[in-house]
Formats: sequence, C-alpha cells, structure tokens
Amino acid sequence: TVSKIYGADTLTTTLKVEQALADIKKSLPAGIELNTEVFRQANFIESAIHNLTKALIEGAVIVIAVLFLFLMNWRASFITFLSMPVSFIVGILVLHYFGFGINSMTLGGMAIAIGEVVDDGIITVENVVHRLRLNRLAENPLPAIEIVFDAVLEIRSSVVYATIIISLVFLPIFFLSGIPERIFSPLAIAYIASVLGSLVVSITMVPALCYLLLARKTEKSQDAKVAVHALSEDERYHCTQEETVKQAQTETRFVIWLKKHFLTGLNWSLAHCKTVVAISIAAFVSALSLLPFFGTSFLPEFHEGNFIIVMSTLPGTSLNESMRLGKQVSKTLLKYPQVISIAQRAGRSELDEDALPPNISEFDVHLNFGKDKTMSPDELLQSIRADLANIPGALFNVGQFIAHRMDEVLSGVRAQVAVKLFGDNLATLNELGESVESILKTVPGVVDINKEQQINVPQLVIKIDREKAARYGVNIGQISEDVQILLNGVTVSSILEGQRTFDLYLRMGETERDSVKAIQNMLIDAHGAANNQETKIPLRAVADIQLEP
Repeated sequence: TVSKIYGADTLTTTLKVEQALADIKKSLPAGIELNTEVFRQANFIESAIHNLTKALIEGAVIVIAVLFLFLMNWRASFITFLSMPVSFIVGILVLHYFGFGINSMTLGGMAIAIGEVVDDGIITVENVVHRLRLNRLAENPLPAIEIVFDAVLEIRSSVVYATIIISLVFLPIFFLSGIPERIFSPLAIAYIASVLGSLVVSITMVPALCYLLLARKTEKSQDAKVAVHALSEDERYHCTQEETVKQAQTETRFVIWLKKHFLTGLNWSLAHCKTVVAISIAAFVSALSLLPFFGTSFLPEFHEGNFIIVMSTLPGTSLNESMRLGKQVSKTLLKYPQVISIAQRAGRSELDEDALPPNISEFDVHLNFGKDKTMSPDELLQSIRADLANIPGALFNVGQFIAHRMDEVLSGVRAQVAVKLFGDNLATLNELGESVESILKTVPGVVDINKEQQINVPQLVIKIDREKAARYGVNIGQISEDVQILLNGVTVSSILEGQRTFDLYLRMGETERDSVKAIQNMLIDAHGAANNQETKIPLRAVADIQLEP
C-alpha cells in the first residue's frame, strides 16, 4: 500500500509511483508479479473528470440548441458556449490560490455550478443581441460598440445581485465544524469560485466577443433569421403600429409564438388570482408532506469502480483457513464479467495502523461496470451479497473505499450504523447481541449485519498476597515489574540490519511460560528470605495464580 502525504496531488503522485513501480518490476525475481491495478485512487478522480467533461459537453449542446431556438444566431450560441470553460478555468485558478486541488468534492461543486455558470453569459448575450437588432431598425443608429456597452450596463446590476445571492446560499457551509466542514467546504468554494468566475467573464470577455462576432456582423449585413409575424389582438392593443413592426423584426417566430401564449396565460392568472394562490399553497404543502418519506444520508452512494469486502470468521481461525475461504470468495466473484481482479489480505501486522488478526480478511475487488451494461452497479452489489451469504462460517461486509473510510472516521467501524453494547458478562453480551441482530434483520434496507464474533478467552489472574510479600521482604511494585519483564519482555538493545533497526527483547522462554504451573514456579528475587540475604523464591510463594474464564 502506498499512501500520499497530505496536500499532495493524487494524479501526479500516482503517475510518479507507477513510473517507479515500472522500474522495480524489471528487477523482480522470476515468479513474482506486480499488480498495480488492485486499488488505484486516481481512477475515481479521472472518472469524475470525465463525467464533468461529459456534463459540460451535454450542457453546452443544450445551451447552444436553446439559444439558437430563441435567437436564431449561431454566433450568440458560440459566445455562451465559450463562456462555460473559461468560467471554470477562473474557478480552478481560485481553488489553486486557496490551496485546493482537483478532487471528488471540488469536481462535484463545479458540476453543480454548470447551470449557474451559463446563466450570466446567456443574459448578457441575449440583451446585446436584442439591443443590436433594435439599433439596426432605428432611424439614427448608434455605434455598435456603444450599443454593446449600454446593453451590458443595462443588465449589470441584475446579474451581479443574482450571482451574489446565489453564492450566499452556500455561505452557511463555512460555519460548519469538524468532518462536515472538511468535506463540504471544498465543494462550496468550487461552486462559488465557478459562479463568481462566470460573473467576471460575463462583464469582460462576453461583451468583447459580442462586439467582435455580433456587432460587426450587424453593421455589415442584415440578420437573416428574423420572422415577421402578425401579433395577437391584445398585443396590437398595447403596441403602436411602428412598435409592432419593430417587434416582429427583432424576434424569431418561436419567441413571438411563445409570447402570444404566455400573454394568454398571464391574463388568465391575473383574472383568477385567488385560484392561482390556492393552487400554489396546495402544491407547497403537498411538497412538504412528502419530505418524511425521503431517505437521508451523510454522503451519497459512490460508484468508485472498486469494492472492499471484509470477511470475518471466528477468532482463532488460522491463516491457512482464511486463505482457503478467500479462494472460495474469489472463485465466487470471478464469475461476474465486471470483476477484473481480486486481492486478499488476511490479517495485518501488529505495527500496522489498522492491525487485524488472521481471522479478518480484506478483499480489494477491481471492477469495470462497462463489461456488462445489462446489470447496474446496485444490482451487481445485491447479487454479490447474495452469493457471499452462501459461504458458511464467515460474515461479510461489502462497501467501497471512500464510504468505508468515512464510516470509520464517523463511528469507528466500517458501517453506516453501529450498535455497541457494554458490560462485564460476555455471555449476557452475546445474548443481547443476538437479540439486536434479530431486530435489525426486520428493518427494511438493512444489509451486511455483522455481529462481532467473540469467544471466551481464559485469563491468568495473579493476586499478590501483601503479608507473604512482606515476610519475604519483597516489594509489590518489584513483583509486578519482574512478572512483566519475564512474561511480556523488555527492550534491552537494538540490532541494525542493513537500513532497518530491530528491537532486542529479553523474556522467559516459551516452555517456561506456556502453562499455569510453569508460571507458578517462576523464580523472583527475594531480599529477606534467609538472614536478609538475596535469594530466589517461586512466584506462588507470594501470589495466588489462577486461570479464570
């Protein structure tokens, strides 16, 4: 496992690590394979970047189509499309200034901001196009650059106020504390930076492009996509004949048709105000009444492209047995075409930050959901859970890397909900644990119920008799220290081997501490046993030693 330091760029670090591993792979002995695709965090980031790019392209296509439908001007659509990536570039520069990198949360903030980013550009471009068309029909047309300036100035206040109000919606996130603040503040900063970037672009780059691509074109020729359409009676009533002609020449057929029907709906709403208000209140109350039926969660379900499966067996299960069950798990999962590779870790070293006994195994499952598009990721997860439930003697917890890490930080276990029972009677705790497990199985939506499996481990209890210890002139603290050294050991030196340092422990041999009788006969120093001369006495002479369940 390779971990990056805090603040390091994941993609850059991954690339350099892969280059180093490629060099190491050349010098590996025969028969040893190096698989670098077991878990690769960069895959999730690259996938998120791909999804954001796809969303940008789809959003751009929709924007161009809508603008062209309303304005019938491909240049206006192009200007709006160009404002989107430039706004995100400004947002990324702001993130870089504040020390944030590209990660799943910042990308999520940008994805949320797509709709708002394009809004400022659309408003500016639409008003410029409208004013240029009116200026073209005027008796004394003004210079195009002056029209562009006035058009931007006309809607500047509205655009600025709207953008600031939208940005303030995310302001409460910065008042959070702890884990929620660490998670969601990058998302909020990315969103606000992108939206403010779109504001800057809409009052700088967009007007310049409007003058270059729209104003000069208007000065040279007439706009070809303008429709003359007869207006409704209501419109004739409110407009003079000259205004009617100008409106028909500055708007497309679709906009004229839309305004005609909009005016009909507006007149009906004004004539039936009470009905409209009643319908609005009823819709609002209906929406609120649906809230209790929606589920809530701290984070949404991610499809990272990896599963982490934790297998738990009875305490004391040997490493060989865990590996045997692991082969059965691998055989079960490899039948799915989406499963690319499986790697098992049975237990972890005592010096590991996540030390685990051999009865706990972790499986890193590398997936490619595109291998079988007929099965969704959620369906695949359900099918895998059903297959693992048929393996006897083991309990399984199936999740993903980010979700597991978040669950561990929040509750200390790899689950979204943890129920902890405390007490001094193991039998009672096991009985209560089984009752809780039975209740949880009846709760809809609960999966991977994993009751921690425990067994009675006998304990060696050493009770020192103070009177006997005083008779032999032995200090109680000295007895405890001697027992700890003889049984647990003590570091007496260090051994240097190559570039690694090992501690040298001193303790009794295994045969001298593997039974109660051997420990009872363990010799300790006594200073008052005979004529105040130092001698050795068995531990049982000053302590009661028993093995209790």
